[in-house]
Amino acid sequence: ITIEEQGGVEANILSSTIANCAQSIGQFEVEVTSGMPPYRYDIGNGEQGEPIFTNLSGGTYEVTIIDANDCEATQSVTIEETPPITTEIANQNNTSCGLENGLFSINVRTGTAPYTFEIGNETFDNGNFENLSAGTYEVVITDANDCSTVEVVTIEEGTSTIEAIASVDVIASCGQSIGSFEVTATGGVEPYTYSIGNGDQTEPIFTNLSGGDYEYTITDAT
Repeated sequence: ITIEEQGGVEANILSSTIANCAQSIGQFEVEVTSGMPPYRYDIGNGEQGEPIFTNLSGGTYEVTIIDANDCEATQSVTIEETPPITTEIANQNNTSCGLENGLFSINVRTGTAPYTFEIGNETFDNGNFENLSAGTYEVVITDANDCSTVEVVTIEEGTSTIEAIASVDVIASCGQSIGSFEVTATGGVEPYTYSIGNGDQTEPIFTNLSGGDYEYTITDAT
């Protein structure tokens, strides 16, 4: 009588794909080179008949291959993982005085450099945005591995412009420095400071003035 001997199972990892951007998209395929088909495959969550494992996160996996004679072999495979891209908003300022002077910055916390920042139809190599009008801005940030994330930033309409009216209270009579005028300001953010070129003051009245033309500046709290 002849007792035939069936060879054991031998296998190797045919291919693997990384879990890019820390997503569960890694995969690998097992190639069986000896044994008795059909084969069953298991990485610890139940046997399957296909040699391909998909939707895997980064990590090391032990795959057991079992043939029709219940012979087994084990292979180890590591699915590499690239980090996700995460960001944060910094230095955000609303507009003020009716100007296009809003700004914000985007800092990248994790990812793989270099990064691009796309806003509207323009792409930049840094996340600093200045001279902005009020509105909502959507920025797409992409790293070297094509991982991407979106930040939405709203720049509010800040303080309004200052409007002012000056009225002469006392004329400089007889060539004396006794003239005065008063400024009434609205808008902006109080308190105001006032100046006619010789220092700031908090009162809106200028006194002891000689005759002439005066240019005054009003500055608000912003």
